Amino acid sequence: MMKTLKKSKIRSYSSVDEMVKLTLGTRWLKRMKQRLKHTEVVDQLVLARLRAGLSQTDLAARMKCTQSRISKIEDSLDAQLSLKDIYEYAGAVGVDCKFRLVQGAG
Repeated sequence: MMKTLKKSKIRSYSSVDEMVKLTLGTRWLKRMKQRLKHTEVVDQLVLARLRAGLSQTDLAARMKCTQSRISKIEDSLDAQLSLKDIYEYAGAVGVDCKFRLVQGAG
């Protein structure tokens, strides 16, 4: 005798925002959007690691540190990172890191 599987309801969403609001709530979505504003450098570092095809463990070996240190860097806000962390991470994934000082308006 063959059992039939129940069809699960598949829901479509018009956007990721809608999906998050309906599944996790508006408050969570606002917190994540706020956090994303403060992780632009971290996000670029992680993307560079992924483009280089490196796992956190691979990168840790290159940087002579632990995988948990890489995880901590990647979970940080930009302001929590030192320039040393940024330059070492960038170099280990094979990208140049340049900072520029510009005159502010006012």
